[in-house]
Amino acid sequence: MKRIFAASTILIYCLFLQACSYSVDFVLVNESDTTVEIEYLIEGVGSGSGTEQLKISDRFIPKTMSFGKWDSSHERDDWTPLGSNEFKVDLDRGTIKIRIPPRTALRLAEVSDSVFFGDGYRNFELKELEVRGLYGNIKFEGVQLFRQFNEKSRYSYFISYKK
Repeated sequence: MKRIFAASTILIYCLFLQACSYSVDFVLVNESDTTVEIEYLIEGVGSGSGTEQLKISDRFIPKTMSFGKWDSSHERDDWTPLGSNEFKVDLDRGTIKIRIPPRTALRLAEVSDSVFFGDGYRNFELKELEVRGLYGNIKFEGVQLFRQFNEKSRYSYFISYKK
């Protein structure tokens, strides 16, 4: 009986921990009136061989929505995944390169909320981000990149590119 109680307690505790976990979107918002080019490095995407078939987790498939929709309330399934012909992947470097039109939000990654606890940011899989546009270029790496994201909501953090 004690074993059943102990096992039940552990199971309930695990379910409780799972229920408290959630995912967070990290977004780049192009608030400018021109197209921008975005290149970012995700840890683990690069295979070191340009001949291998790319397999990116759904958490890192680039997704977009209009700025107006993103700026108002939206749901997770409002994001539109980009087709493989709409972005380029450099397997040798592990980078993804995309051009996004004006007034568009780009979901770069969906990650666990654990990045906010303790040293979790060290496991933040976005390692570099560079945005090139008519109004200047910005580049962030490592912890500096993580700290650039602003909170929109508990589930969404963003960096803006504007005029």
